[in-house]
Amino acid sequence: LVNFVQAKMHIMTILRTLFAVLIVSLSLNAQSQTWKSVDNPPSYDWNDPDSWDQGTVPPDTGNVVIDNTHTINVTTAVTCKKLTMDGDASNTFLNVSSSGSITMAGNFSIEARGNSSSAEVTNNGTINVGNRFQLDNKNDDDFTVTLNGTGKIIAANQFRLKSNAANMVCIANT
Repeated sequence: LVNFVQAKMHIMTILRTLFAVLIVSLSLNAQSQTWKSVDNPPSYDWNDPDSWDQGTVPPDTGNVVIDNTHTINVTTAVTCKKLTMDGDASNTFLNVSSSGSITMAGNFSIEARGNSSSAEVTNNGTINVGNRFQLDNKNDDDFTVTLNGTGKIIAANQFRLKSNAANMVCIANT
């Protein structure tokens, strides 16, 4: 009887450990998910679930990608893990209104992947970058980034330009 009780307790300990590992694994997976903007959403608003491929608004722990040729408007305070604007030969737009702000724990990257890529950020609010604000040209063609508005971009660590191209143009209109 003693061996049976000890075996039962040992099995219960193993089951509890496996359950804890499963919960931690699911939690880590949810934290690393990526939300991508969708083409032609009804409102183009960050807080509209129809603007995102997951069908929900990105959580504070989500990685967010504003995809090629897409536009996202921010009119309230939003938070994400990191934000990438992925330009692939066409304009990609991010608009932050005077009542809006974006806070991210990680990087804000504006990336070019196609030929003659361009991206535009119109910021009349605040963009708080927890790590690095970077413009990253991943191809060997021209890349143009336009920064418009009267808002602030605050990067905790650095502002970085990376380019494989002959020309990378950053235009700041304030």
